[in-house]
Amino acid sequence: MNRKISILDKIKQKGIVNQSRQFIASGMIINTFTNILTLGRSKTALELIQMNKMLKVKNKLRRKYSSELKKDLEVRSGVVNNTIWIMWLQGLENAPCLVKKAVKSVKQSLPEQRVVILDASNFQDYVSVPSDIVNKWKLGAISDPHFSDIVRMELLIQNGGTWFDATIMLDKNFDALQNILDSNQTFFFQNLRPGQMGNSIWLSNWFIHTRSNEPTLLRVREILYTYWRHHNFAIDYFLFHIIWHLVYEFHGEELKKIKKISNSIPLQLMYLLNEKNSEALTEEILHDFPLQKLTYKNISDDKGTTYWYLMKR
Repeated sequence: MNRKISILDKIKQKGIVNQSRQFIASGMIINTFTNILTLGRSKTALELIQMNKMLKVKNKLRRKYSSELKKDLEVRSGVVNNTIWIMWLQGLENAPCLVKKAVKSVKQSLPEQRVVILDASNFQDYVSVPSDIVNKWKLGAISDPHFSDIVRMELLIQNGGTWFDATIMLDKNFDALQNILDSNQTFFFQNLRPGQMGNSIWLSNWFIHTRSNEPTLLRVREILYTYWRHHNFAIDYFLFHIIWHLVYEFHGEELKKIKKISNSIPLQLMYLLNEKNSEALTEEILHDFPLQKLTYKNISDDKGTTYWYLMKR
């Protein structure tokens, strides 16, 4: 997903050891402390520091993989698939209530689509992932979020179809969505201008539709596996995003083919989940754009919140 995560949030979620590794690997330790001294520790300041770190990581990866990025993209035949791919590694029965509600909403709203739910016990029934990569995940070198990036990449390369994060809630099918699902063209939501300006990454990967053997994903696979075979931790939480961005920077003609829809539209409800007395606004948002990307983290189930309303709706 492309939801902004502050440095402090990431430390809480992933642990100080992993975050320290990332900042050391990106060469940002001294720079970060200097920025904190000059910019302060406000939310805005921390976001600016995070954006600075991400840009430095992106430039580092650009230099390291420049030869792979410059090569012509591989063109293979591909097929369109009507499958919706959703994964919850721990098993849907162990998922938070919001995730269960979201998955149910997708199944009910898209009865004509094949919806496949993957977890740690069955993903290999649908997709092949190199054994050394799987072993690194099992040993903990590759985290669950980064392994999820790998699985979605391989599912789409090998099969085509549409990846839905397990936290996407769908109130009903609608023309814009069905047109995407019927298309053989790659689609993902984007952070469009002016919000795109100053951002090192502007694509969201929580919803991806594509045919099999998509050329940019084939190149991402090549670079991503090279990275993981030489490293035991991610240099940045958004490693997959950064590499995909770099591929598009070097092959801009591919980006021009993608339909532009702002990722702010399907993220509206996410930022209202803890707000109270917003039932009318919730219904208005779902009416205008029935697909909404939510989160199960840091939410309140107090009576009257948007989350509470969605759960009982």
